[in-house]
Amino acid sequence: MGAKVNGRLVPLESELHSGDVVEVNAALAEKPEGVNRDPHGSWMVVLKLARPDELDSLLDATQVGGLTATQLGLLFSTSLSAFTATQIGGLTTTQTAGFGVAQLRGLSQTDFAEFTETQIGAFASTQLGALSTTNFSAIDATVIGGLSTTQIKGIGTTQLAALTATDIGEFQSAQIAIFATTQLTALGGNFAALDAGQLAVLSTTQMAALTGTNVAAVTATQIGLLADTQLAALSSTRIGALVP
Repeated sequence: MGAKVNGRLVPLESELHSGDVVEVNAALAEKPEGVNRDPHGSWMVVLKLARPDELDSLLDATQVGGLTATQLGLLFSTSLSAFTATQIGGLTTTQTAGFGVAQLRGLSQTDFAEFTETQIGAFASTQLGALSTTNFSAIDATVIGGLSTTQIKGIGTTQLAALTATDIGEFQSAQIAIFATTQLTALGGNFAALDAGQLAVLSTTQMAALTGTNVAAVTATQIGLLADTQLAALSSTRIGALVP
């Protein structure tokens, strides 16, 4: 008889060493994407820890706080997921600026929730654009309302398409005014969620780019709020799709 260690059979009396793989999660062979969705719940392997005192050598919050942005950027997303809320929350915006697109894209909802509003508000446009639709939708209204022009331009159409009517209401009118036409049309039927202030800032260029889905969602109240120049920017086909 024997045991399977590190993928091979060894005698039962074999000495185990720290780091030896003694159990593998076979379920991941069929659904490996589970690791990205829930890194803590979808475990990969069980490792043997020969010396419990080795845990004392793990980085604490102070040591993590001493890592540079470059060092943090070199970590795998799974390593980032292993940080505690205290460790993540203690990072400066200079440090979080080092996180790469792949790291942020791989964050689970639980991991992303550990970032503070200040940290998220300081994300570069590429970092914001890397967030999953679920995590982007979870950003606090205060943070959304404070995003800069550069950050707004980094928001992806997929992220915008996944927003709820409530999420859309969190954008300031000045932010809506700088939406690229592709970003505005990505709102789809949720175009109906734009309020009077948000509608008022739409340019004729933005209005002319509206899709049939956007226009079909426009309410009678919204039509009454649109300026003549905005309505004139719509094609005859789009005009015909407006709510009578």
